[in-house]
Amino acid sequence: MSAAIAVIVLATSVAQVPSPCVQTHPLYVREVAPCSGVLWPPSWSAEGLVCRDVRLPKVEADRDKAVATLKQVRRDAAAYRERCVARIGRQEEIAAAAAGIAPPWFERPSIMLGMGLVAGAAGATLIIKASR
Repeated sequence: MSAAIAVIVLATSVAQVPSPCVQTHPLYVREVAPCSGVLWPPSWSAEGLVCRDVRLPKVEADRDKAVATLKQVRRDAAAYRERCVARIGRQEEIAAAAAGIAPPWFERPSIMLGMGLVAGAAGATLIIKASR
């Protein structure tokens, strides 16, 4: 029993302690990592912090600006919709008022027909006289 304990103690003391990771290593299932710590280079961690500290606030500012622009566009669309509804209402009122008014005498169909016949006859007469 003491021999087994001695072998275990020696095996654990001889086992190499992994050094900190300085480069990437592919790891497969049930494979022990050859190093300890973060499993990517420290420069990648620094890039992540820069992204968080520099780019994230800019993205948040852009998002806030986009939200404000969207709200303004919605307000403009609502105002435009109200103007259109008001214009349609005025046009309907004008059309309803105009429906009760008789057209002037020169716009009546019978007068227009007579004027067309007279103009056509006069034109034909002028053409015939000009061709002789």
